[in-house]
Amino acid sequence: MRKRSSRRLAGCIAIELLFGLAAAAADSAYRAGGAVFGHARVLALVDRQRDAAVIVNVDFRAPLEIADQIGALAAKTHGLDRSAILIHSTGEGDPAPQDALTAISAALSTLAPAAVRFGVTGLMASTAAGCTLVSRDSQIGTCSAMEGDAVLGPIRSAFRVVDLTHGLQTRGVAPRYATVQAIALGETVLMVSAPANLVSSASGRIVAELPPMDPDARVAEALAAVIARAQTKR
Repeated sequence: MRKRSSRRLAGCIAIELLFGLAAAAADSAYRAGGAVFGHARVLALVDRQRDAAVIVNVDFRAPLEIADQIGALAAKTHGLDRSAILIHSTGEGDPAPQDALTAISAALSTLAPAAVRFGVTGLMASTAAGCTLVSRDSQIGTCSAMEGDAVLGPIRSAFRVVDLTHGLQTRGVAPRYATVQAIALGETVLMVSAPANLVSSASGRIVAELPPMDPDARVAEALAAVIARAQTKR
């Protein structure tokens, strides 16, 4: 009788935990959707005001012109602001921008109530479909359990293009422009995309490094401006 009672109690606790997690997700500040297609992996988050953060990993080369093509087409197709789409290259294969566009569309089509937390390993979003992790270096993967502090509050984003036509030379080839980007989730998480030598990891930060460039005050100022804008309360 004792063994049967213990099993019954354990079963009740497990059911209560599952219902608790489901209720927490249903009352969440965010909806989330994830997708993998070809050479791209995506996590999309949308807040109650329908502002979005779309994190895209591509395992191919994504120079600025390719990243801009993906971002501009995805923004136009889904009615998003370009600043909401963060594209991070994780490989050196031949560009396949259509894979990224397809994965973004798939992720946005599967949005569901999500519990979102930020901890030592990074940002975690859990829905009925599973748990997705965005590590502190912007790598998207899966997570087996949620940990860290709950993430609440609106999504705010900012993006800026800096014209470098008459600027300083970079290593090897002079770029025509540089981009900097910041996405804030409530008061807890800040995602930053910028040249590697101009951005650093910090508490509550997820960093998507772009190729380094020689110091340029205009890019540094633009980076400070987008971070300030993303962190400004509405």
